[in-house]
Amino acid sequence: MQGEHVIATWGMGFAPPRQHGYDVVATIAAMAERRVRIFVGLGGNFATKLNCSHLIHARKALILPTLGRTEIDMHNGVPPGATVEDSMSMVHISFGLNQSALPDLLSEIVIVARMAEATLGNRHQLKWQAYRDDYALIRDDIEQVFDDLHDYNARVARPGGFHLMTTRSHDQYNTTIHAMDDRYRGVFGMRRVIFIHQADIALLGMQAGDWGDVHGVWDDGVQRRADGFMLVAYDIPLGCIGAYYPETNALVPLASMADGAGTPTYKSIPVLLTPAAAA
Repeated sequence: MQGEHVIATWGMGFAPPRQHGYDVVATIAAMAERRVRIFVGLGGNFATKLNCSHLIHARKALILPTLGRTEIDMHNGVPPGATVEDSMSMVHISFGLNQSALPDLLSEIVIVARMAEATLGNRHQLKWQAYRDDYALIRDDIEQVFDDLHDYNARVARPGGFHLMTTRSHDQYNTTIHAMDDRYRGVFGMRRVIFIHQADIALLGMQAGDWGDVHGVWDDGVQRRADGFMLVAYDIPLGCIGAYYPETNALVPLASMADGAGTPTYKSIPVLLTPAAAA
């Protein structure tokens, strides 16, 4: 149903269907007309958390609990790292932050791989057991059939991907800075700071008070960076950081504008955060 979600089927030892598949509306119509015999739904396509719609199904239904992307998925004591796409279309590795709700919960990847092993056996060359043991092998094979995902594992392994939101301090009016204090956020005598969640600081292997450099991420080949910012642990959403402008204006590409409004995207700038080069 969803284009690139099936990219890994090409070149894997069997011929996938060449005709167009169903979108969501066509799938529902085909179900009503009894042209769909089996439906496998993964989180997000038709339903997410359990609700009353799950009580309306076909003759038989299996509702399988699974690990959420915020839960830690352990394989032999090591989290394999699943590739996820956030709401801003940024792809990154997720190792989870929370212990699983139940000790026997499985990831969607493991569930699908076990279903394939049980139904297909060794009729195809797909490495189902290897896939469920090492998620990096899935990305290796996706890379072979989708050119834009070259060096997939190496690229998603780069740590420090965040959405940067620029803001002004208490003693600031637009770009006019009257003093170096920000009593709103408890920062005094300095402005080159990065507000970041304590858990994200830990994932970077850094500590509050360490210094970091911020690198812009855009597809025009231009290197954008702002160096020398102190990390301040702050109550901010995971995966997001905040900093003052105009100190971080250099990270905003001219072509990065809000759809329709045409305003620069100062509230959501894709960046990488690394330990300061001079540290």
